[in-house]
Formats: sequence, structure tokens, C-alpha cells
Amino acid sequence: MAPTGEWQAGAQRRQREGNALKGRRFDSLEAQNTFLRHWNRTIARRCIHATPQDVAPLRRGQTGALLPCAAEAFPLFRTGKETVHVNRHVEMASAFYPVLLALLGQRIRVQWDDNLVRVFHDDTLATVR
Repeated sequence: MAPTGEWQAGAQRRQREGNALKGRRFDSLEAQNTFLRHWNRTIARRCIHATPQDVAPLRRGQTGALLPCAAEAFPLFRTGKETVHVNRHVEMASAFYPVLLALLGQRIRVQWDDNLVRVFHDDTLATVR
């Protein structure tokens, strides 16, 4: 389906202008933000890229393929760099975790949360506790 005349004219105008800030100078950050809010409301949000008739078949085709949202939040890990001690353990949050003997004395990357500790060597997972 060919774009409508209104959409074509808007697309050509946006191509000529480049972007909202091209060639413009502002006295302050607040003046720039005021302009951008106005531009977003009057130009950017009005861009029509497809008609409802174009989108409907896509939605019908995707409905069966979409998975439900996860039941629980994605876990957030803390990360850090630690050195493997001579007893081949790394210390994190006042606890010691054993790692491979081959990593003795090396600086490794560690990820942890309340339930899990992951030890990485050169971006390769070395240990999970």
C-alpha cells in the first residue's frame, strides 16, 4: 500500500530538516527542552508509518507466538573484581567461595545476589555456587 500524500509530505519535510536540532541554537538548556517538547508533540508523535489495515495482519500473526510475561522479576546481580587467595577462595560479603586452583592469585570477575554466586575468568563462567 502506497503512503498517503500527508505522510509523504511529512517524510520529505523531515528528510530536509534532518532532525529537530539541526541548524538551531538555544540560549539555555531549558529553551532547548521546551522546543523539543513542542517538536515531539507536534511533529514526531504525528508520524504515521502504517495504517491500521497494514498492522492488523502482523498482530494476528504474532499473537500465537508471543510468550506470557515472566512470573517474577529479572534478578539483579552485583558485580565486582576479586583476587583468588592462597587458600583458593574468593571473599565476597564476608563469605568465602572456593574456585579452581588454576585461578590462584588471579583477578577474576564475580557476580552475586542473595541466592547465587558466579565466578568468571576471561568472560568464561568458571564456578557457580
